Amino acid sequence: MKTIYLLLTRSGTFLSGVIHHLTNAPYTHISLATTYENGHFGAFYSFGRKIVRLPLPAGFVEEKLYTGYFGAHPDTRCTLIALPVSDEAHGRICRKLREMADRAETYRYNLLGVILCYWGISLKRQHHFFCSQFVADVLDSCGAVELPKPSSLMHPMDYTALDAAEFLFTGRVGELLSHSDALPICS
Repeated sequence: MKTIYLLLTRSGTFLSGVIHHLTNAPYTHISLATTYENGHFGAFYSFGRKIVRLPLPAGFVEEKLYTGYFGAHPDTRCTLIALPVSDEAHGRICRKLREMADRAETYRYNLLGVILCYWGISLKRQHHFFCSQFVADVLDSCGAVELPKPSSLMHPMDYTALDAAEFLFTGRVGELLSHSDALPICS
């Protein structure tokens, strides 16, 4: 068995504030990481802003906890979840993420999908994702976990209800960084 990591966050951005206001959910964004070595996470992958100070353009992004948005905003609220997956599923997830990173310019943020998701309307568009839809699509297409609903209807908070989810940390991103070497991390 291998482990992947899901990072749920709620930032101080306008879009995060709107989503929080509409859903009252404590977290409005989710990212996925496949590696943790020597007290440090590799990149977290998601769909979001490509430029730290601008909401657009948005699309497939690599989020580093030490730089970028999180580096500039260490007070961002977060919860870190470990999710065990088979070795085979972990390998498929890593390959899919590499393929997507190699073609990152072909992916777009699915703003219409976010709006319709709020209303419970499923919309799948080729090469368009919002954060929780992206994570669901990766997990589902790689056979990592059974999801409770279609990927285009998943919200960040839905991942907290997965049976295999193990909560590792809740606090601020800066605190996560300063305590990451003490987390009960699996490989």
